[in-house]
Amino acid sequence: MYERRGASKAGWRGRRRFVGRVLLVATLLVTLILPRGDRYILTPVEEAAIDSRFSLVSWEVRNAFSKWGSRTASSFRGVSTRDGAALVDRYVAINRGLGELEGQLARAVAVRGTDLASGDQIADLEARIAGLKAERQAIRPRLEEYLEAELSTTMAAQGLGRFGPLLWPPVDFRMEEPPQLLVVSRRDRIERLEDVLLDARTMTTRAEAIEALVKERENLSALVVQLGGLATYPNIVPANYDTLPLLQVAAHEWLHSYLFFRPLGQRFNDSGEMAILNETLAGLAGDELGGQTWSRLMGKPAPVPSLLRERRAPGPAGNFSFDAFMRETRQRTDELLSDGQIEAAESYMEQRRIELQDHGYFFRKLNQAYFAFHGTYADSPSSTSPIGPQVAEFRTLAGSIGETVREIAAAGSYEEFLRILKQKRRAAAEPSP
Repeated sequence: MYERRGASKAGWRGRRRFVGRVLLVATLLVTLILPRGDRYILTPVEEAAIDSRFSLVSWEVRNAFSKWGSRTASSFRGVSTRDGAALVDRYVAINRGLGELEGQLARAVAVRGTDLASGDQIADLEARIAGLKAERQAIRPRLEEYLEAELSTTMAAQGLGRFGPLLWPPVDFRMEEPPQLLVVSRRDRIERLEDVLLDARTMTTRAEAIEALVKERENLSALVVQLGGLATYPNIVPANYDTLPLLQVAAHEWLHSYLFFRPLGQRFNDSGEMAILNETLAGLAGDELGGQTWSRLMGKPAPVPSLLRERRAPGPAGNFSFDAFMRETRQRTDELLSDGQIEAAESYMEQRRIELQDHGYFFRKLNQAYFAFHGTYADSPSSTSPIGPQVAEFRTLAGSIGETVREIAAAGSYEEFLRILKQKRRAAAEPSP
């Protein structure tokens, strides 16, 4: 069920990853801490969120070295296959137990009365939840090390090493709640203008106050969203995910770190197309690489990445399709905005948000910033970009996901990616010798 790995091999990989991590974080900290000019001036959007901002520098200093300092010895020994399997099993059991207890707590709070029994029940549930979270926290370092090593094996097998099997950067992630993100778009068209990271503990009331302030002061659409991961270094992945999505998110975020050292990642902010291309490649490859790792550990096939699945034809008229509903909403919103009807577009999105509730989908807000954020991900129904199908086609023409990543990573512009794709099509059309 689990691939065996010798202790000496694990120890060598542990030493190699440890040295690579120290070198990379030292580089990142110098980049983050070096002053930009005589002083750093906040943007108006950053000023609106000043009390809730997430500090990347503080996080790196707090997590990078504390994480490795606690495991210098264990990193060199590695985590055995048997111990790793037990850690994964326990992690899954803890998260399932937490899900059940948190559901019971939510129900108990919703129906609580004035009697002491309900108060005792809530206190008992809270104590049990705290106990499981403490246990998860205790096993986290060794579980992270084990899964990092398994993902590294997959990446190296796909030819993603910088020098032979040596990965740069090393696979490294921290399992914790990711920060939230303030996304800002124009109101007269859907265009992602600025993002600001917010503390993971930012409450809904504070998020809504920030959104209102940005709209009032800057006449911009704003939305605070919960991230599913973040390409810091170490990367941040949610601790409450099951094993497959955790591995997929970890691979996705590592790919952003990998692309940082290549033309595609270095041109991320050059255009909307380049941002979408980066996210699409990381999403597709992350799903496949994480899935390969999960399949090797669990001994069963992983699901096909969403971008490679055939789109389902619309069902009968009476059946609700979330994807079709959101695509229609995006298209109609674009039409209204292109006609200069900003208020009408915003009223329409609010009406559609309320309609979604009848089908069991609950969104706090549906606005231009929502579509600007989700439109960056080509497998989202909110996306109108052709890049998703183009990357999916590239994958079908390539011999492996590793080949797909290496070749697209070399594109320094969207136009260059299209040229590489055209060459791939031409090569596939040529008859075999």
